[in-house]
Amino acid sequence: MKRKYRALSLVEILFVLGGLMILGSITLVGTRYALEKSREAHCKSAVRLLYTTLVDFKNDFGRYPLVGKLNDPNCFPKDGCIPGNEFLAEALGFRGPGNAILKPYLKEGFDGGAQDAYYYYYVQETDGQFVLVCVSLDGFVDWGSLSLKKGFYCEGDGIGILPMDYPKNDRIQNKEVAPEDPGAEFILRGMDRSAWKSKRKAFTNL
Repeated sequence: MKRKYRALSLVEILFVLGGLMILGSITLVGTRYALEKSREAHCKSAVRLLYTTLVDFKNDFGRYPLVGKLNDPNCFPKDGCIPGNEFLAEALGFRGPGNAILKPYLKEGFDGGAQDAYYYYYVQETDGQFVLVCVSLDGFVDWGSLSLKKGFYCEGDGIGILPMDYPKNDRIQNKEVAPEDPGAEFILRGMDRSAWKSKRKAFTNL
């Protein structure tokens, strides 16, 4: 006895297709969210690596590396000081070996992550005993931009301390820095920064 199979109606086919589209969109959103979280975690890990590297440098020199003004006659790499801007790009050897004072302290090669990002550096100017390292979690986005949604992530013993001569509410108080934090904005604007380009796997010129 032959079985008779009923063909699906147009409404049933459209219903099935609609369900598949909904499932596909949910999967796409979930995948995109997981990818963003993975990139964000990589940036945070890179900041923690930078801070660990800086601590090892301090254990040898007695202080963190300083950032001098351009053409500063008293600032030399051999003394743990780099003149000019884009400190991290210089100190990690992305501008050549001359100023690569942090490279010998890296326990592994530096990888700033799979997304473009600004990496920030701030050190206590008087005796170099406190330091901050931060990363932008929104890519190449500055304060005031509507695209600034995730904020910044910071590490260092200068959290809640630097700058010492500023009011306490004008300091970075937490590792997770919200985009709407006015005190943190003031500090980050004054920090030295280097631009990490993910496609090149290197710091590029600002």
